[in-house]
Amino acid sequence: MSKLRILPFAAALFFCAYGAFSDEDDAGFVTFGEESFGEWDGDSSDIDIIFGGASDYDTAVETVVESEQPSVTIGAGGFFVPLTFSGSLEGSLGYGYIKNLDSEAESPGNSAYFNLTNYLYFTARPDKYLSVRGAFKTEMPKSGSASVVSANFSLYELYMTYLLFDRIYINAGKKTTTWGNIRLFSNDDDFSKADTDALFTNILSDSLGGISGSVTVPLPWLQSNVSAVALLSDELFASGGSTTSLEQTSVSPALMSYAFSFDCIVRGFLLTFEARKFPSRSRLEELDGANSTHFVDTFHQYPILGFEVKKTVFGFDIYGQELVRIFDVGSLKNAFGGDFSSVQKLSTTGGFYRWWDLSACSFGFNAEFQSVFNHLDNNGGVVNDVVNRLAFEGGVKRLGSGHDWRVLGKLIHNFTESSGVLTVAVTNSGILPHADWRTGVEYSYGDDEKKITLGSYVKLNLSY
Repeated sequence: MSKLRILPFAAALFFCAYGAFSDEDDAGFVTFGEESFGEWDGDSSDIDIIFGGASDYDTAVETVVESEQPSVTIGAGGFFVPLTFSGSLEGSLGYGYIKNLDSEAESPGNSAYFNLTNYLYFTARPDKYLSVRGAFKTEMPKSGSASVVSANFSLYELYMTYLLFDRIYINAGKKTTTWGNIRLFSNDDDFSKADTDALFTNILSDSLGGISGSVTVPLPWLQSNVSAVALLSDELFASGGSTTSLEQTSVSPALMSYAFSFDCIVRGFLLTFEARKFPSRSRLEELDGANSTHFVDTFHQYPILGFEVKKTVFGFDIYGQELVRIFDVGSLKNAFGGDFSSVQKLSTTGGFYRWWDLSACSFGFNAEFQSVFNHLDNNGGVVNDVVNRLAFEGGVKRLGSGHDWRVLGKLIHNFTESSGVLTVAVTNSGILPHADWRTGVEYSYGDDEKKITLGSYVKLNLSY
């Protein structure tokens, strides 16, 4: 069957609905299960929170959690606000060996690995109506740096939340916003940020790289929520070909990106409709002048429309997503007849999740399939490129007499390029306090690369 044959059906499905384990550093050392299996370390209830069934769906509610962390009271003029601090520290130290299976490629050989990351969180909440939250991030070595002794200290998040009329939730500041039910094809620890096809599933994946404001209105009588977000990217002012003109220009609505989401429950199905509009192309050209070609290609994107559905059936969480990037809104209706001239990109992602919690052990898996049809580039040139791939994670935990062993596995396979990564790892959490010992093997295959990586390291975890 032709790869393109499934696309009209996927598009029709979308438009009908619209109408009604590894983290590799620069040295090449792989830390198995560093991030992508983070959820498997918790209780099954923690996973269920992320993949809760549609039947358990609640409207958005800002929950006040009474913290047991130390707090400091600050104030002036008789007005005092409790300031609460907490944090998390992760450190890894290990050794790895990399062997290239391609006879023409040189093997990197032995490699040592060190990583230290700390988050310091703080919250100020005078009452239920207003809170200010933030986080400082310290990492060593600095991400993307070739120097082992480099370090980075940054303000990771800082935003306020305001409850208006006991019903409307307003957020503003530097904040991570995540929309959608897709897990594996939205994890930037497995896919680089340059892999826009994989990260396309969260239409607000760039929210942390800017200043945003959002409004969420729960509609309990309809079992639904309405959310709107306005986002201004920092990169727009830091990376332009004509930076001076941007710095001297006040922020206008045309330079901002806007997103909208509506979710509701219909007969046990959680349905979500979402859309996003990006900065105006004409405004970007005007600001950057003669260098507009490079600048516009970097920051201009076409609008996105999306639809998601999720349902729990016999304990399996089943979910799907259809996203389309529209080149020409006016001729969008032609897609019903198989004419994709109005579509720049069409992404179809679906998956299912299941977790079993038995007395002897706990085990589960998550699988997703994604098909991306790239029809046009940013300038309207025809590409007609199709990429089909599979992502799978599975694990068993609470093994052994001490219930401190875990076995983890992951596969990412690209059917179109016949390439992928297979990873298997074993973890023990009972040898050292506050630490896990992890050992694993990773096999990378494909026309461009064939290699085996062996690694063993100790990971320190501390919450305070």
